[in-house]
This record gives sequence, C-alpha cells and structure tokens, in this order.
Amino acid sequence: MSRIEEPLDVLDVEIIKDSHEKYLINFNSINIDWSLCPTQPNTTAGIKRYIETRTRMGGFLDAFFSNDLGSAISKADSDNSQIFNQLYVFMYNHLPPVCYGSKENVDAWVDGTFFLNRRY
Repeated sequence: MSRIEEPLDVLDVEIIKDSHEKYLINFNSINIDWSLCPTQPNTTAGIKRYIETRTRMGGFLDAFFSNDLGSAISKADSDNSQIFNQLYVFMYNHLPPVCYGSKENVDAWVDGTFFLNRRY
C-alpha cells in the first residue's frame, strides 16, 4: 500500500499581478523525479509537458487532474485504469498542488493565472 506524504515544497515561486487583476505564477524550479511516475512513458510525457510547458493534457489526464474521476475512469486505457491509486500518490507527493484538484485549477495552470482569493 502506498503512503501519502506531505507534498514537496516548490522552490522559487514568483507571483506577478497583471492588468486584469489576475496573478501569474512562475515556478522557477520544480524538481520532480519523473522515474517515480507510475504511468506508461507516453502518459508520463503528457504529465511532464503539462507541468513544464503548461500544455493541456489528453482526455484521461485532464479528467484525472480535474478531479472528475468518473470521466477519468471512462477515458482510461487498460494500463492507466490499473494505477489510479499510484498516480494519485505521485501527483500529491511530487506535483505543485495548484495544478490539480479541479477543472478551475487545471485551467489556471494552463493559463498561468489564478485569483489570490481562491483556495488551492
């Protein structure tokens, strides 16, 4: 059974207010050991692109990161459907908490913006 630990700290976070009263978050260094990601190489590559370049993910990963688990289950291939628990533990322990948990968080991660009065 996998153990959930406290999420790792993300170093060097810069917050900049733009002209639309939104806030840009800039993670200058995210140290992720991708070898710990329990998914197939193509799925890991999708997660890595999402984190490093804020590129929108495919259907399964977008639903999973958005906490739409019913949709994630229906979109998962046979490999990913077997590793839901391990993927969640990896996400919780190694990825910035602002990039998952709701559709709004995923959209804000891709856009690079978030509102300060929102809770992540």
